[in-house]
Amino acid sequence: MAQKRTYRLPAQDDTPYPAMTPPQPLGIPFLDRVYDLTQRWIQEEWLVITSLKRDAARNGKKPIYLAAIEESRLTPDNLAKRLDNISQATLRRELKKLNAPSPGQIIRKTRIAYAKHLLTHTRMMVRDIAQRAGYENERHFGEVFAAEENCSPTEYRRKHVAGVNHQPPSDP
Repeated sequence: MAQKRTYRLPAQDDTPYPAMTPPQPLGIPFLDRVYDLTQRWIQEEWLVITSLKRDAARNGKKPIYLAAIEESRLTPDNLAKRLDNISQATLRRELKKLNAPSPGQIIRKTRIAYAKHLLTHTRMMVRDIAQRAGYENERHFGEVFAAEENCSPTEYRRKHVAGVNHQPPSDP
């Protein structure tokens, strides 16, 4: 008798992936908080949005769920609100005073850092890593990744994880 296969949906994926190492303190408290919050948010964003989408599908796409999903996305505006309940313009001005990258650049670089972390520490498929890093479109993720790292996500994985087979195991 054939054994029944069970498949886990992404929302049921509770595999404990190793957390990213905290960002190195820069010695500027405000900037350290921006980087720390951005990194923690990106690591949790996918799980929160996935569970909100699942609840919205179960209970009908009520405006409260749609608003919660939008508030859960890491955007420069949401980052500013969560950081100190300031406007995006104020956040941009404060970062400019410190000669730091713009909020959008910080978010993009942190998303790519998280994707690199997942590429080297997991066997997840690139499309799943793209989603977990906050990119809805795998193609766009590949373009942004290549612009930052001068290689595709798959090439990055090959270069940085030598001797590890990243293909899912085949069934006997």
